Amino acid sequence: MISHRDFLANHHIKPRLNCCFAMGVTTRCIRMTGAAGQAEIARLLRAQQDSVRTRLDGGLDEPATLPAARAAAAELAYRSAGALVVTVGSTGILARQHAQRLVREATFTLVAAGRPQIKDCLLGVLGRVHE
Repeated sequence: MISHRDFLANHHIKPRLNCCFAMGVTTRCIRMTGAAGQAEIARLLRAQQDSVRTRLDGGLDEPATLPAARAAAAELAYRSAGALVVTVGSTGILARQHAQRLVREATFTLVAAGRPQIKDCLLGVLGRVHE
C-alpha cells in the first residue's frame, strides 16, 4: 500500500486532464466572441490560451507547477466567458443563450477540482489588481 502523499506525487496525468473542461469552455467562448465581431479580443484570448496550455503541458514534467497552471486555465475560462457576455450584450444573460451557460460552466471550473493549492492560486489570480 502506498501513502496518499506518494500517490499524489506520482499522479500527474489526471490533474492535467481535469483542465480539459476549462480549456474547452475557453475555446468555445473565443470562437463565439470572434464570430460576434470581436476578432481582436478573440485573438488575444487565444494567445493567452496557448500560453496556459503550454504551462499545463509543462506541469506533466514539473508537477509542482500544475496547481498554478490549473488555476490559470480556470481563470482564463472565467474571463473568456465574461468577454463573451460583454460582446453579445444584455441578451447574454438570458436563460437560453450560450453566453450565460458558458459563464456557469466557467464558474464551475473555478471549484471543480478545489484542492487547497489550486484554490490558493485562484484566489491569488482573482484578487490581483490590474493597473
